[in-house]
Amino acid sequence: MHRRWTAAACGLVCASLAACAADAGRPAAPPPAAASAIVGCSEGGNNPNPLPPDWKATSVVSGPLTLAHIKQYAGQPASAFEPTRDSLRRIATDSGSDHERRAARRTLEHTAPGSYAVHEVFVRVAAGSEATLSVASAQRSSVALIYSRHARNQERPGAPGAYRVADGDQSVTFRGCSKADTDFLGGIVVAGPRCLALTVTSPGRRPAHLRLAFGKDSCDTSKRAQVHGQRLLRRTPYLGVACPQAHSIACDRVGLAVWLKRSAASVAAKINGQSLRLRAGRLDGRRPTYTGYLQPAGLLHGPLEVTPDRSPYFWQGSHPKDARVLLQIRRSDGSMDTASLTVPLRAGWG
Repeated sequence: MHRRWTAAACGLVCASLAACAADAGRPAAPPPAAASAIVGCSEGGNNPNPLPPDWKATSVVSGPLTLAHIKQYAGQPASAFEPTRDSLRRIATDSGSDHERRAARRTLEHTAPGSYAVHEVFVRVAAGSEATLSVASAQRSSVALIYSRHARNQERPGAPGAYRVADGDQSVTFRGCSKADTDFLGGIVVAGPRCLALTVTSPGRRPAHLRLAFGKDSCDTSKRAQVHGQRLLRRTPYLGVACPQAHSIACDRVGLAVWLKRSAASVAAKINGQSLRLRAGRLDGRRPTYTGYLQPAGLLHGPLEVTPDRSPYFWQGSHPKDARVLLQIRRSDGSMDTASLTVPLRAGWG
């Protein structure tokens, strides 16, 4: 298997795969659930270096396991190869030269019906740790993991990056090397856009249930996510303009305060898509409380733009503004909770 997959390499028509239909038919059903595939230290690569900040921002960490660059697929649909196979059939019959027809027939032989482009997502496991990544049982006919040697070897020689769901595993156990973090090359086959439901388990930790967007903007904007968020919080988060001068938005800065029902190892947030990290502390004598600041916030021209009440920089809330706040709450045991809420923007802070 190639070290770098391309989701768009398939014979003569590789350039067309980016425009493939998201779901060109029902995916082949996988075999009955089997025991977790084992991927050991010798199949990975030792890496003593931490993930760089730009990779951390687009990854999901659950205890000792990191799914690196998983978030890049939030707006990208899974690509089926069936439209490409149709194009190859036309080339193989009468629309191409002799050379093109031969190449198209060879590619067709290697591209199985029901194939999808694999999304490359490397897994990093902390030194001396073990973690198991599993697909939710309800999604095992449409999602598979391509990390074990057996699964990787199902790649068709004439169509790099083309896999069927049945080619992969539903559960993979990663065993890191003893002296350094270990990186495992692989990916995920997704038969059409959906919110992936994955579970991460590791010895001594509670299972972490992840919902990851593939071909969807978010998996946390439903009414159920709103209710779940209310269960995690002591009260509604406070979002307010945090400028030195009262009722001024000239500094383009806001503060966010979050009151949790139980403490967390870390809390990150997005306010109308803008990221910030919150710090633990005290506010109004309540604990645990987490606060953070966003600057520039886009109050003047941007995601949090408000309608001034008098001068261009004067706003006292006469023209209300709501914001979408997404919270990612990581617990000390490695588990993770997410919450999505609509929060009113206040004209003051503190």
